[in-house]
Amino acid sequence: MVGSLTTSVSPALAQKVPRPRAGGVGDWRRIGTWTADLVADHDSITVRGPFDDFRRVKLQVTGADLQIHHLVIAYDTGTSEELEVREFIREGGETRATDLRGNGRRSVRRVDVW
Repeated sequence: MVGSLTTSVSPALAQKVPRPRAGGVGDWRRIGTWTADLVADHDSITVRGPFDDFRRVKLQVTGADLQIHHLVIAYDTGTSEELEVREFIREGGETRATDLRGNGRRSVRRVDVW
């Protein structure tokens, strides 16, 4: 599975706990949506299963342009990985798809966006 996060930009933070849906192998699935808080230095989204094992991740932006520096992906195993993004994403655009490290289960618990 590959995952997708979607963000909109506004002054208020709207945190949700998504539950990813099943889909075909290789299909992109929305695993979370949040509203970026333009005051805080980062935002987080918690992901709850089932269907929370992913190979790749990308972000889509709606509502306004957004600068994204990096992501921290936290896994069920207690480990995490930092993904450098360093992209200015125009409204309606998306980041490149980034492979998550490792083989086998990569059950995502949380994604921190900086």
